[in-house]
Amino acid sequence: MDNVGSVMTKWVAPLFGVIMANIMFATPMSAVLKARKDESLGTLNPIPWPAITGNCIAWIGYSYFKGDWFVFCANQPGFLMGMFYSLTAVGLAPRKTRDQLITIFLLLSLVLPSSGVVLSVALGDSVSHKKKTFIWGLLCNLILVIYYSAPLSTLVHVVRTKSASSLHWPSCLMNFCNSTCWIAYGAAIQDYFILSPNAAGMVLSLIQLALILVYKGGDEGGKTFFMSNDADQGAQDNEAVARTNSKERLFDPRKPSVW
Repeated sequence: MDNVGSVMTKWVAPLFGVIMANIMFATPMSAVLKARKDESLGTLNPIPWPAITGNCIAWIGYSYFKGDWFVFCANQPGFLMGMFYSLTAVGLAPRKTRDQLITIFLLLSLVLPSSGVVLSVALGDSVSHKKKTFIWGLLCNLILVIYYSAPLSTLVHVVRTKSASSLHWPSCLMNFCNSTCWIAYGAAIQDYFILSPNAAGMVLSLIQLALILVYKGGDEGGKTFFMSNDADQGAQDNEAVARTNSKERLFDPRKPSVW
């Protein structure tokens, strides 16, 4: 029985965690592809997407320190998807949002490589590998909690409007399932850097799901965390018409070429 429990927690749970993590990171894909087709983000909120990127690259670094293939496989596809989402947003977002995304990426580009160089090169052999893993684990924990709590940035709005339309329930549910698997794995290998942030993520996901259940009656015609709604379709159609008219004016053969 002990062997079965060990296999379940050390192999089955992290394997499901890898699957759940990649499903979770892939949740915005259909909405992002639609935005690329429409050439407009519409009501999509792209700010959490750099958090996906930063979270995944940090855990890829942790997988190097720990030599853990489960952690690597759970985050490498997410890193690629996060980059795809974020670069799409940079190309389609209005100026203010685009500047926010660029700022987040610049901060990640400063913090993560600098931390890796300090731990691997500057400190060298003066600090044990265990301590280096501990420091990098703290960094991963910070970024992961930020990622899990990103949808809660609209908590006040949800309570005030009594509508949970700003929370995307598939993402919240995937976060919960993903966290549960990694909690089991972290407990089995006694890695509290894996266990602790995922426990916090599970609690945050439960709060989000509870808000969705309580305020789901106010969601009609509302928008979701990753997807645009029917109420905004008219505005998006107007944007599409405006883009079409703009292109027609740009390539109007009656106008002299600017090239």
